[in-house]
Amino acid sequence: MLIGKYASLGNTYIVAGDVNKDNVIDVMDALTIQENWGTNNRAADINFDGIVNEKDIRFVQTNYLKQNSTLEFLQPGASPEAKKKYKGHTLESILRELGVE
Repeated sequence: MLIGKYASLGNTYIVAGDVNKDNVIDVMDALTIQENWGTNNRAADINFDGIVNEKDIRFVQTNYLKQNSTLEFLQPGASPEAKKKYKGHTLESILRELGVE
């Protein structure tokens, strides 16, 4: 009886910054960090230092528009398109509003 199947993920990688867990780093992640700025919300505290701050938004900035490869490996085409703009917000406008441009 076959219970499971072994599959190698090969050279998959996960890049830091996907706060909302949709497998792309985009403006939605930046907005989530902005909404949680100064809190200890674990979901938005990318570097686990106990506070959502500039260090966390810099991960989004560094990996902006990148996609985590794990989902694409398991389900090709399943990751959403990265959003550069949402309701007038861009990464640049969020950085400006946070004072970390």
